Amino acid sequence: MDSKLLRISADIIAPFVTKMFNLSITSGKVPSDWKIARVTPVYKNKGSHSDICNYRPISVVTHLSKLLESCIQTQLMDYLEDNKLITPDQSAFMRKHSTQTSLHKLMDDIITSKDNNKNVLMCFLDIQKCFDTINHKLLLTKLKRYGIKDNSLDWFSSYLTNRKQTVTCNGSLSPLLDISIGIPQGSGLGPVLFLLFINDLPQISDKFSFNLYADDTVIYKAADKIEDLCVQFNDDIGIISNWYSSNKLTLNATKTEFLILGPNKNRAPNEITFEKENIPTSNTVKYLGIKIDSNLNWNEQIKYIESKIKPYIHILNRLRHILDQKHLLTIYNTIIEPTIHYCDTVWGYCSKTNINRMNRLKRRCARAITNNYDWDIPGESLMSTLNIHQFEQKRNYHTACLTFKVINNLSAPYLSDKLSNINHGHHTRATASHNLLLPFPKHEFAKQTFSYTASKCWNKLPLNIKTTQTFTSFKHKYKQMKPNQ
Repeated sequence: MDSKLLRISADIIAPFVTKMFNLSITSGKVPSDWKIARVTPVYKNKGSHSDICNYRPISVVTHLSKLLESCIQTQLMDYLEDNKLITPDQSAFMRKHSTQTSLHKLMDDIITSKDNNKNVLMCFLDIQKCFDTINHKLLLTKLKRYGIKDNSLDWFSSYLTNRKQTVTCNGSLSPLLDISIGIPQGSGLGPVLFLLFINDLPQISDKFSFNLYADDTVIYKAADKIEDLCVQFNDDIGIISNWYSSNKLTLNATKTEFLILGPNKNRAPNEITFEKENIPTSNTVKYLGIKIDSNLNWNEQIKYIESKIKPYIHILNRLRHILDQKHLLTIYNTIIEPTIHYCDTVWGYCSKTNINRMNRLKRRCARAITNNYDWDIPGESLMSTLNIHQFEQKRNYHTACLTFKVINNLSAPYLSDKLSNINHGHHTRATASHNLLLPFPKHEFAKQTFSYTASKCWNKLPLNIKTTQTFTSFKHKYKQMKPNQ
């Protein structure tokens, strides 16, 4: 049934649907036909097409079931957040959190440790089929531990048991099969249930720091001597492996990566033993869409962006014979610009050379859109005509927006600890201007931390912008601000 029918008839059927939902919740039972999923395998765009491991199973359930799951998900998240039951190291599927805030949390810890002349060992864990291997009995036990009991626990038990699925492929449907393990991908409740399942991971050891974004997990630790760091890591990693084994999750050692940073990283071993396999250390690791390198110079990230943007520029050049400038600019603003500036507040304060490479990409896009290859006309003037901003301007705008969110409690709480207002104990020009305390790092590379870039960017803003009450007004006033302010 098309979901459009539900929207059209909403005023008439809403009371009856509400009654059904309430009956399901109070009785602790989910109708059996609401637990049937049609699974569509979606290729992950990597690896062989003939290998089933390279496909992601997306479950599609009935529209009413999705509506009920949405209601339950909202109430469950309210309960978890009000009682602060989700670990602060988790950023996925959480309000006010994003990959941007998660990366800032991780990179600020790493850069600060390196600034204090410590060596850092990072381990990027990979779980095999994490959503599909969740044990229902263990999940229900953990739900009970977090205060979900009585009818609520019965409802989740009914939701997880006696589920069935059919797989669609090439227009054909497979016979229905029972599902005794895993949580459906594509469902509203699946992500929240997964968060609860792995929520106790950071609590098992205080010997590591954790950064989680759903199943993308990074564990890391710092030490003065690289030799001590590697020995400590090998001694303590068994705690992590045991937790995954106890929770019936399988770590993929071949896809697990290690990154070592710090003043003595060249003395680190070339391989680290993990899950009885020797894993070579990497110079660059891709995490949450950005390339983190052991030198923290972001050269690999810049190369990665260039490799993604250059094909788009080629497409713009071909489309300019078909589309007008307005539509080409729309393609740029919806695809190319977000790709260039994805999480630019994290890596965008790199070297001047790398920033110039980003601006060069923008100038090439401007020439392709305007079909102007007269080199006597500067690319910057073409960008200005199209209202395409220089990389630094857009990066500073994103930094200011995130800083406003942090100051006004609209972003992840763990970023609030990185900013503090100037407080001399008496009235000064700095306190009256609502300035932030600017840290003084020991090394130049440490000026990439959010605490430094946010404070420096914020302190340059006029007072009338800093004291704006709403985020929408802040963005409007910032865009109206003169470039030299």
